[in-house]
Amino acid sequence: MGTANKQATTETDKPVYRMSSVGCLRALVAPRLGYEPIKPRESSILTMDEASRHEYIVKDRLSETSKRLRDDGKAGFNIINDNKPCQVCLRTLGDSRYGYHVAIHTALFDAVGHLDTFFTFNDGKGNVIESGRKKKSPVVGEIKSFGKDTWTKFVHDPFNGYQVYLNQLSLYVEGLESPGGLFLLKNRDSGRVMVYAMGDVNADCTATVVSNTLGFEYGGEYDLPSATGIITRIAEAEIWARDGELPPGEPEDFRCEWCNFRYLCDADKTLPVMVSDEELQAAAKAWDEADRRVKLADLQREEAKRVFIDFGRSTPRFVIGNLNVNYKGQRTRKVIDEVKLRALIGKKGLAAVKVDSKAWEDISIRRAGEAAE
Repeated sequence: MGTANKQATTETDKPVYRMSSVGCLRALVAPRLGYEPIKPRESSILTMDEASRHEYIVKDRLSETSKRLRDDGKAGFNIINDNKPCQVCLRTLGDSRYGYHVAIHTALFDAVGHLDTFFTFNDGKGNVIESGRKKKSPVVGEIKSFGKDTWTKFVHDPFNGYQVYLNQLSLYVEGLESPGGLFLLKNRDSGRVMVYAMGDVNADCTATVVSNTLGFEYGGEYDLPSATGIITRIAEAEIWARDGELPPGEPEDFRCEWCNFRYLCDADKTLPVMVSDEELQAAAKAWDEADRRVKLADLQREEAKRVFIDFGRSTPRFVIGNLNVNYKGQRTRKVIDEVKLRALIGKKGLAAVKVDSKAWEDISIRRAGEAAE
């Protein structure tokens, strides 16, 4: 998950962060401070090589579909299928990266990525079809592949635990000023490809890809996180790096087992430890059962609250049963962006205005495999 290092700079001498790796702040900052990534295991190298091979298979299928639709004079699409090294990165970074070069330039850093492919759509008569509801072509195309068990788990709960993929797609879309993207996930065992429409992609364009390509299935439409928020996160990492400090690890939010700097968290015990204890197991069972009841109650409470709000817009104060309801309209809270404030007044200035609250016991409890809230 590490991205930049002290030598990774563009022609403008700004540090480079990889769009495919915007996750845990500690993993973003570590290489900037000179920490060395873990040497890849042979199994990891084989996994990456296998993923690349399956990516080419998906591209070939798409190319075949594109040609067939074009030959038949039907509405279809075109894709890029360039597997040559990126000349921009070879020239500026000395990197042999593959794919279509995408960059976002900011005052503090450059975010760089390499797109697997992108789509443009046509009506079969030489006319371009608008592929987004708000913006025109191209549509970002990102290809991943999993083994059957991981693929099935992903399909049952898309993107849970894969925030890095969402961040990557969002930055690609922002960098290309695209309406959205198609996330294509291949099952390495069965050959099935699940297609997820991300952002603001025209449903007819998605259907053209899915319905005409062998083994492709529609997985649904999903929103992308704000690119501004992701860029702000990278800026926060860069500020940590310039201060020469390593931020805390974030084991609840990201996939630590794939992180190139997980040894830093092993050292300070921020990774979870598997334990077995009868008293703890009994407590875990009691918590789990109570948690399910609480979540059900919260859901019922929210549904009832929505009914009260709808009624309260016309009748602000009313009594129903033993409840006295007073609807006060929509309100907002004033908040301060700590990252922006820190950039304005510096680390010492921020420390001077910070005040510690009263202490409390901070504990996070969730089911294994469940995304952190």
